[in-house]
Amino acid sequence: MAIYQDLVENLEISGHMRQKDIFDIIKKQFDDIPHKREFKVEKIIETAQGICNTPADFTSFTEKAIALCSTEYKVLVKLRDLKESTDQEKNEFIKLNFKTILGILDAVKAPPPVKSQHQKRSEKLCKTL
Repeated sequence: MAIYQDLVENLEISGHMRQKDIFDIIKKQFDDIPHKREFKVEKIIETAQGICNTPADFTSFTEKAIALCSTEYKVLVKLRDLKESTDQEKNEFIKLNFKTILGILDAVKAPPPVKSQHQKRSEKLCKTL
């Protein structure tokens, strides 16, 4: 029993992850994405540390961030391709991707009038349906 107690005392773990471990976890997630982007792992760590405590938390956080970026990227590409589309097609696309578009506008720090104009158009569109 003394050996077991001695072993438990020697295996005391603080529960804190080293910055290098967190950095490696996050950086590894970006190795597999199809569209390479400039990113700062330090900024992701800064954002994630308030809500993540375990390697699984950091992995999940990074996976969700990558998924969101991929979705935003696809929406931006499609928006660019909508130049030749009909008004109906444009309206349908905006209606289906409304929250993502607002998120993009927030991310690029669009002026409030641009966001409110987009919201008003969408509300008007929804009322007509």
